[in-house]
Amino acid sequence: MIKIYIFLLLSVSITLSTFSQNYLFVIDKQYPATPNWSFQLGRDDIGPRLDLKFGKNGNNGFLAVSTSTRTHLRPDSEIKGSLYLFLEEGKTIKLKKELFSDSYDDEIISIYSLDSSDVFSLAQLNIVEIRFSIEERDILGNKSAKNYTAVNKRPSSDFIGKYLDRVYVNENDQQRKERQKSQKKILEYFETSSDIRHLIKD
Repeated sequence: MIKIYIFLLLSVSITLSTFSQNYLFVIDKQYPATPNWSFQLGRDDIGPRLDLKFGKNGNNGFLAVSTSTRTHLRPDSEIKGSLYLFLEEGKTIKLKKELFSDSYDDEIISIYSLDSSDVFSLAQLNIVEIRFSIEERDILGNKSAKNYTAVNKRPSSDFIGKYLDRVYVNENDQQRKERQKSQKKILEYFETSSDIRHLIKD
């Protein structure tokens, strides 16, 4: 198996750093990349996450996806097969097959290729949801695949939102609506399209 080294930025502080400090490493090449986006897997806000990163490759790009095997997967699992990106305004991008799959420590990683039309769409519309499959082997070595959905939702956004509602307890209804609307983008989801636009302009 070809070894792939992918630099994934996991902390919020690093996620908010400058774009020049973000790179995607594929085999022996380095590509400018967005910050890491950590999508929610399933219904549990504090459960497993799916980490994503977009890498710029000329007019085309790469999408790296990874998740931890510590809590819900076998160490030899792989992210395999078609991956569906559901964007705003009902747009869908289908990535037919991963270019590479690999693992390191407790992370499994796959890289998908994006053509110029995919990159254009991703620069205009945020990713709302991702559907993908993870292939596992049982104790007899038999393979089986399970489908997963990851949602563009920041970690602990529900908790933080409720906390702020308690902090601003003296607001009237109109003030609360305006505050909640303004904080929604910051707390609830990653603005993936904005990150990609900034990257491809450089």
